[in-house]
Amino acid sequence: MVPTHGAYPDAVRLLAAREDLPLIDLSAASAKLVQEMGEPASRELYMVFAPNLYPNYPDGKEDNTHLRYLGAVRFTGLVAAGLQALGGPYADVLLGTPERDKYDGKGYEG
Repeated sequence: MVPTHGAYPDAVRLLAAREDLPLIDLSAASAKLVQEMGEPASRELYMVFAPNLYPNYPDGKEDNTHLRYLGAVRFTGLVAAGLQALGGPYADVLLGTPERDKYDGKGYEG
């Protein structure tokens, strides 16, 4: 993984510490996730895919910055874990474990 954000993540961490602000360090959390997944599994998170997989990208794509659906879901999970770790009103915004929806796209199960 190549850090591309320069001094920005450290500046945000320093500001949060100096101003005593809550911080979800998504930079560190996402780097850890990507490193744990390893190569090539982590490529599934990003807009990296072979030619002709999607009609809009006949030549494929090699974008290691922008997320695909799976990446968005995994990174959102990191934010939710960060909110949970902060606790208090931050954790209170999280929904509980969802109940099975009667409307699952296949019709009503009454």
